Amino acid sequence: MALPTDPTQVRADLRTAYHVNDGPTTMYAVDANSAAARHPDEWSLTPWDPDRANEARRRLRERQVAEAQAEGRQVPPERVEPEMTDEERAEFDEWKARRDKAKEVLDAAAKEKAEQDAKADEIAAAQAAINAPPPQPDPNRRRPLTGAAKANADRKAAADKAAADKAEADRKNQGAIPGPAGPVSPAPVATQDPNAKPPGT
Repeated sequence: MALPTDPTQVRADLRTAYHVNDGPTTMYAVDANSAAARHPDEWSLTPWDPDRANEARRRLRERQVAEAQAEGRQVPPERVEPEMTDEERAEFDEWKARRDKAKEVLDAAAKEKAEQDAKADEIAAAQAAINAPPPQPDPNRRRPLTGAAKANADRKAAADKAAADKAEADRKNQGAIPGPAGPVSPAPVATQDPNAKPPGT
């Protein structure tokens, strides 16, 4: 994806990364962050100072030589950086002192803000505790009975148990097999009328 060419166009997703040899380059922020994280001896998100740049170039040179020898390639020529003059060194030392002082101020401000935020959170939590309502009894929670309520509950439980026992006994009695009955009376015997005519006459 091409970068915007209009210098007045502001892109929040662009960032400047600094190559140890080639200087600043504008790229997408995700690429700049990745380059600085994966190749810290080549890319930085802040300008290189001479001492840090020289140390990075030394490590980069050692790695390039080791890779060339391992692959059987010719070792690339070493980059020679010009030495700083006394005046340049003095300017750099002054710049570094200002930068270190600015970093101390920013670190102190960040620490102070963190303490203020922590204190604000503590105050907010205290205010929330003051405003919180007291706990309310749960009407659905079962609590042990005491006094007259317990006595009434015990009497009701005893009555319920007695009623259940009686119902069980009645059920068993209704299902019992009946025993033998008393003496059975003989069936009546039919008598013949002496004056009755025989059938067919």
